[in-house]
Amino acid sequence: MLGIPKRNQPAAHDGLRAEMDRLVRENAWDGQEFSITFQRKYSARRAALGWLRAAYLASFAAFGYKYIISTELEPVREQLANSDCNLLENFHVLIRSAPCDDRRLIVIKEPAELRDGLAVQMGVHLVLLPSPSTGADFYTRVDEQAGLNRPAQLRSGALIPWPTRPEHVLDFR
Repeated sequence: MLGIPKRNQPAAHDGLRAEMDRLVRENAWDGQEFSITFQRKYSARRAALGWLRAAYLASFAAFGYKYIISTELEPVREQLANSDCNLLENFHVLIRSAPCDDRRLIVIKEPAELRDGLAVQMGVHLVLLPSPSTGADFYTRVDEQAGLNRPAQLRSGALIPWPTRPEHVLDFR
């Protein structure tokens, strides 16, 4: 029986190995019982914040400093700096039917409540980001849509090429 040292506490791994070695050395396996407990330490919230960070970086690569330092993105920067606080609630959506290699940046046109927001799709993950023209209340409007208990349908938008290198298109206008 082998453990995976990098996936366990070193002391727990060493203790288990020492006990098993002792049982072999003393030929004391008869009648021995042991149990294994698995602990899941997955946090959906922390995973969503990782996708928020990835969307932020992809949008920076596409649009540049003018976009990323805009006041509308202050709530995003604040949330990323304070991952233990729930400053933003509704920014991440799963699209379970999406292929895992889909990559899209979409400037939202409809619904009107989310107009000019940015939808960043990375496989099954879609992250909503404000743009400099959405106004400071973008996430308030997103929260209102979420509070209606019906999905907001992204009906139309402008597709922006996925950045494969720093484009910074807004910085060169």
